[in-house]
Amino acid sequence: MAINTGKLQEFLARFVADLGATVAAGNVVIGHRLGLYQALAAGPAGAGELAARTQTSPRYIAEWLCGQAAGGYVEYDPATGTYSMTEEQAYALANPDGGVYAPGAFVLALGALKAEPRITEAFRTGGGIGWHEHDEDVFLGCEQFFRPGYTANLVPSWTPALDGVHDKLRAGARVADIGCGLGASTILLAREYPNSAFTGSDYHDQSIEIARKRAGDAGVADRVTFEVATAAAFSGTGYDLAATACTTWVTRSPPPATSARRSPPTARGSSSSPTPATRSPATSPPSAAPTTTSPPSSASPTPCPKPAATRSEPKPARPPSGSSSPMPASPGSAAQPKHPSTSSTRPAHRPEP
Repeated sequence: MAINTGKLQEFLARFVADLGATVAAGNVVIGHRLGLYQALAAGPAGAGELAARTQTSPRYIAEWLCGQAAGGYVEYDPATGTYSMTEEQAYALANPDGGVYAPGAFVLALGALKAEPRITEAFRTGGGIGWHEHDEDVFLGCEQFFRPGYTANLVPSWTPALDGVHDKLRAGARVADIGCGLGASTILLAREYPNSAFTGSDYHDQSIEIARKRAGDAGVADRVTFEVATAAAFSGTGYDLAATACTTWVTRSPPPATSARRSPPTARGSSSSPTPATRSPATSPPSAAPTTTSPPSSASPTPCPKPAATRSEPKPARPPSGSSSPMPASPGSAAQPKHPSTSSTRPAHRPEP
């Protein structure tokens, strides 16, 4: 067997990049859970000072900082022995309510990996794994990763892009948010349009529990209700807008008096009346503006666009010189993932109980 050395090296470079992203994921989630990124974004610090800010162990923080600097997630100044974050790093890593929150993607990815034994068994048996069977971090990470995109786009650009929808919501409309998850999109709309009534539905009961609590905390419980229901069985009729948290929404004009009820769905995620497309996987927060579509001529749902797959080349390790840590940076931190992979976001057609 003749091995092409060039092709082998090209493949191994991709492998190392994937390995680096995989190994680094845990440290990113640690930084998220302990507030390390937010604390470092407040100002440069050494391991001892950052540990004091976050009430953590200086020894562990020293190792964490070495790995983060080697991976390009934070900066190191050998002259002062301190670490810091650029504005761009802080924007992506330290603000859960900003336009991008990258740690949520790793929370989601690591949570999804916990189902690996069951998914492996499903390959053997042909059985299914329901959305509700995943670890809690899948639901939380999904919301943490996608909510910033909704915050940045849903009210400022997506809703105004729909013909007449903004004015109708201002005046008062009935809205169904299907597959609402933890209710992020529903609550954002309810805050902006206090004259409208919103019903969020999701078949995962634990997500709905969290959504109800968050609606109460946000002060919109008077105009938002949440129910446990599948996309084919959510309650209510006469909605002015039916939406999913995706890049495509479908709206309809008020129905004639003779056809006020929503037509029964002909397939999960589709309907003979203009209902929204089901959610499809994505590897980054949705950024495209929504479109208004006319009623579909068949029961086929309109898929959300899938982003092109990307890979980043491995980045040489940049261990900070002058570090007081006696240990090397954590394995895999040398490969900086420019586009963190989220291979297990919410499926396009989630299995139902």
